[in-house]
Amino acid sequence: MDFEVMKAYLPRFWDALLLTLRIGWQGVALALALGVACAVAVHWEIPVLRQIVGGYIELFRNTPLLVQLFFLYFALPKIGVRISAETCGKLGLGLLGGAYMAETFRSGLENIPILENILLAPMKVQKRPRAEVEKEALELLERVGLADRKNDYPRQLSGGQKQRVAIVRALCMHPEILLLDEITAALDPEMVREVLDVVLSLAKAGSTMVIVTHEMNFARAIADRILFIENGTVVEQSDNPKAFFASPETDRAKAFLKSFDYE
Repeated sequence: MDFEVMKAYLPRFWDALLLTLRIGWQGVALALALGVACAVAVHWEIPVLRQIVGGYIELFRNTPLLVQLFFLYFALPKIGVRISAETCGKLGLGLLGGAYMAETFRSGLENIPILENILLAPMKVQKRPRAEVEKEALELLERVGLADRKNDYPRQLSGGQKQRVAIVRALCMHPEILLLDEITAALDPEMVREVLDVVLSLAKAGSTMVIVTHEMNFARAIADRILFIENGTVVEQSDNPKAFFASPETDRAKAFLKSFDYE
């Protein structure tokens, strides 16, 4: 064994070791971040997000890592995106690992009972005592008619029940303003009614909410201010919802509201 040769190449071995460690921990960190983000996106059950995440998972879980690395390093420069070999390794490891971790984290989210799911953020983020948060959570679950489902798992709930639990989870964080973006999307009519009844009760109790909705009857019943938005522009706004629905000022709002008239 030639120790002189080994000694001469030792710095290269050391550099290779450090490179491997950098690619490894940074790739794993990226994989963890992607896995958590994808799991949460799927857990929200927003159709567009589910399709995007599902496509990403299927693509990266069903193609070899070498193919992915080849694409990142040789194909991306063809469209003007150039990355170093080290960055390519980090991205390849992170994207592939994230696709696998997403399913693991999703399973974890869906295997936390309803009550524990609600308690998680107030206890971990706000550092509030369990007894205080649990008492509030049970009161809110009772308020939305789900106290008897506190020990169930998300997979055992209907779409409307999941939305009501999501509202309770948000309320437990004591937000100043609650943003509800198309909370009735992809729900059947009976489930829509379940969710809207809860939101209506919150409005009557004085909760401040910003609601994005295409449910015009619901908007008419609950709103104290209306903004009609199209393509990112406020077309019309009114502090008198009854007047807006009865006689909107703009032609575009009139045409929109008329589309809901089937007489």
